[in-house]
Amino acid sequence: MPLRPELRYRPPNPELVKQLRNLLNRFEELSSSSGDTQSVVNAINQLSGAELGHYALENYWRSTSMESFLDQAARTRPRSVPDIRREELIEIVELWLQASSEPESNYYEALFDAQVTFPGGLMGAFQVPTGVAAESWEPSPAEVVDIAMAHVPIRL
Repeated sequence: MPLRPELRYRPPNPELVKQLRNLLNRFEELSSSSGDTQSVVNAINQLSGAELGHYALENYWRSTSMESFLDQAARTRPRSVPDIRREELIEIVELWLQASSEPESNYYEALFDAQVTFPGGLMGAFQVPTGVAAESWEPSPAEVVDIAMAHVPIRL
């Protein structure tokens, strides 16, 4: 059964990305001149619905491109879907594996992580189990889903 259309990756609105780019450029200008950046941070967060702080805005370039950062800030946040089916989780893993861009890959990873309680989410499910040779560990998307779904959180 295919993944619901509302859960598929959709690139963000180009106008929103443009507005965020202008604000990020303004943030960088103010930062370099020791200006007050808080109003720009607030505007970015209000416009994007994200909760980005000064550190993220000053240092995004250390791990990603500006375009990927803006895409992530501008896109809809994945949410938990109470009635998601195993088949949909398998398709999310498949779409993540086939993603053609960093933003698309990031989206499917975040979507998967929002559905499971497994520590580390998608990346955690790909960890090599104890006693298995790393070079022989190639789980299928269904195996990844089964590993993640088998986790039962500890109740405190």
